[in-house]
Amino acid sequence: LEKAKAIPMDIGRIGDQYFMNVLAIGMIAQAVDQVSVEQKTKFGSVAYFLEGLKAFNRNELLHFKLEYDEEVWEGEAALVVAGLTKSVGGMESWAPDAKIDDGYLHVIVLTKLGLLDAANMIPQLIRGNLKNSDGVVYIKTKKLTIDASGDDLSINVDGDPGPGVPAEIEVLGSHLNILAPKKSSKKRFGPFILKK
Repeated sequence: LEKAKAIPMDIGRIGDQYFMNVLAIGMIAQAVDQVSVEQKTKFGSVAYFLEGLKAFNRNELLHFKLEYDEEVWEGEAALVVAGLTKSVGGMESWAPDAKIDDGYLHVIVLTKLGLLDAANMIPQLIRGNLKNSDGVVYIKTKKLTIDASGDDLSINVDGDPGPGVPAEIEVLGSHLNILAPKKSSKKRFGPFILKK
């Protein structure tokens, strides 16, 4: 700690709740929210994967309306993910342009999510080029309003169930200072440090 330096980090706000990493809404996010305590205890993180896979196979789309920077995107989508960092679910190539202090929300809208669509998107995701894939809409903004059609929809906030829709989200730029090593041979994972 005595050798660490303070670096700024963005924080997101959705209603009166704060988040550090990611928001998600869509049928896959809803399925993950439904994982019970018993499933988590029995299967651990595999429980999330199994529930997400079930929703993925159903390929259900919702109608979304996203308002940002005096623009509107409206259409059918399987999933909307809005992140402050480049990492979502351990995948650091999700939004490779994102930085923890750039003051922006990086929004990925998956308008297609069938098995063939996923097979085409995975190589792009690995190369860090998901935002240019067919069936993907990319939005970079400081403020976002999300609305969606569907019963009892809620937004997953940093892995936990959050508020319903419509919801207003904003980025609080460089709102928090965190301590990080001045020089390190460790790999950065969003705002966290992991050993190689």
